[in-house]
Amino acid sequence: MTFGLSKRGQQYRAEAGEIHGVVTSTLFTIHTLANATAINSEFGILEAVDIFADSCILQNINTTQFKILARARVLVLNWKQKEKDLKVFMEPPHDEVQPIEDTFSLVDDSECADLVIHRTGQGTLQFERLDLLMSTYAPVLGGISSKPGLSAILHGVSNFNFHISRRNSINPLKQYVKVTLHHLIQSNYDLDLEEPMYIPQGLVDQPLILSHINEVVASSKATTDVDYLFYGLTVTNESPHDLFPYLFYFDPSDYSIQPLYHLPCLTMEAPLASASATTKLPVLKVGCGEANVEAIRFTADDKSDNIGFVKLFVSSTYVDMTGLQQDPIFYGAHVPRGGAAMVKLPGKDVWDT
Repeated sequence: MTFGLSKRGQQYRAEAGEIHGVVTSTLFTIHTLANATAINSEFGILEAVDIFADSCILQNINTTQFKILARARVLVLNWKQKEKDLKVFMEPPHDEVQPIEDTFSLVDDSECADLVIHRTGQGTLQFERLDLLMSTYAPVLGGISSKPGLSAILHGVSNFNFHISRRNSINPLKQYVKVTLHHLIQSNYDLDLEEPMYIPQGLVDQPLILSHINEVVASSKATTDVDYLFYGLTVTNESPHDLFPYLFYFDPSDYSIQPLYHLPCLTMEAPLASASATTKLPVLKVGCGEANVEAIRFTADDKSDNIGFVKLFVSSTYVDMTGLQQDPIFYGAHVPRGGAAMVKLPGKDVWDT
């Protein structure tokens, strides 16, 4: 994903900041086209020198001066993880792995590693995850193919770990914003001419907190749409700030990062008003409470459980967080065991004569 770029005086400002993971010395490539992969679209590199919550100031790292065209955009070259880069241990030979600076490195001792890679025969690998979060909830992942390239896979692993673990160390809103998961039921089942509306059942409301595992009943991949169980989320704001929320689902079975809620564009009104602006506690409903919305569907195969993480980012101004999205990083032998997806809620067929 590319970010907007503007010039104020002699300074360049990118629409990417602390909330996106930008730190001092993060490098950005400049692109003249919205498609950053287009041929000849890249023509310079800028470095972040001053970081703000939702933007940063950039400077040219080269002595060569170049003119930046109007509507140019920037792309993060590498997230600067520094000492937090992914540390990987793999028994030699490992010529197929080329470390990427500030992203992942190879270490000589498995005790120093965040990830240990085991060869399991027939060209497949097993990941033993030793970092604190994954070792607690999802320590082992097997049946992994090294195609199309192990370095590219490890780049995706590093990106996943970076975004799931980073946070604002001050936690200014932690005690004021709450996320709750709800099992949904249809509220207007008897009204044939209305679009179906789903609401929280009220019996299984689960606050989502990091220190606690929330168990949900997932649908089998073999079930039909009418047999699926659907879930929704509510986000409650008890803070004195208007807030823009961004919800993502992190799936450690394939290292994908998928949005559950993100405003499609800049809006004048924050979805979560401040608690002081209304007599009723501000609540954002995701996947429930109105017709024609997408709800959350969890799936798993019939032989195993699956685990995933819901992470909420909030900001007092709108920012584009779609760049966090990451597709599954594996190909070939590895088959994900399930996960979460936003799906259109099933309607009710009607007929007449």
